[in-house]
Amino acid sequence: MRNVDWFNPFKHAPGSIGALYCVFANLPREERYKRENILLLALIEGEPKHDLNSVLKPIVDELLTLWNGHRFWINLKYTLVRVALLCIACDIPATRKVACFMNHPAILGCSRCLKRFPVTTFGERPDYSGFGRDS
Repeated sequence: MRNVDWFNPFKHAPGSIGALYCVFANLPREERYKRENILLLALIEGEPKHDLNSVLKPIVDELLTLWNGHRFWINLKYTLVRVALLCIACDIPATRKVACFMNHPAILGCSRCLKRFPVTTFGERPDYSGFGRDS
């Protein structure tokens, strides 16, 4: 299970750092989040404006390799082990960046139909009403 979140490491300083880490979902819940069982994948300086593709690409490539399987010497024999990403656990703003969803001030109502909901004045939130499913 992949997790991501941003935090401010200093009390009175601007800026944030993102931590991208994994936990192993097949461990018991009481063991899953212990320090020795967490795999830190990346530290991200600042919070990106849109998505994390540049940070995620090497991790996705590695996950694809691990999905094909790797043989480990376990209990006096080689055992094929496969790794799969089951879910992403983070708050809504982080989820939007990790999964390439739209941010809250987006003027597009959906990433498939590309219907626009324009904003007339700076700082105004888009009005998403009047969304016609037929069009």
